[in-house]
Amino acid sequence: MASHIGLHNPMYCTGVGKAIMAYLPRSEQEQIWKATEIIPYTDKTITDYELMLKELDHIKECGYAIDDEEHENDVCCAACPIFDYTNMPYAAISISAPRSRMDNDRMEHRIIPELLTATRRISGIMGCPEHS
Repeated sequence: MASHIGLHNPMYCTGVGKAIMAYLPRSEQEQIWKATEIIPYTDKTITDYELMLKELDHIKECGYAIDDEEHENDVCCAACPIFDYTNMPYAAISISAPRSRMDNDRMEHRIIPELLTATRRISGIMGCPEHS
């Protein structure tokens, strides 16, 4: 699990990318998909467009995205979008950890609720009408 300033990761297989992408209009989702070289980084990477659309719909329904070893083996990420004053995704906040340190129970009951609280608060500060 490594990162550095200026590193760009693809939207389709990262928690932050999927959290933002889920709230974009379908035409923009398609445009991003078509403009991206879809690489199976791991055996869990979603490389089928229809499966990705289902994943994005699920993310939009529940309010958060999960990258469960989709971009890097043994790395799990939970991410929630931040919305601006137009109610469009502006950014996202995520927490990543080795899979062994972020089990489903911990993610569901501790990490995701905290992320949702933080991103709703920030979205309100950004002027998002739904979170003001």
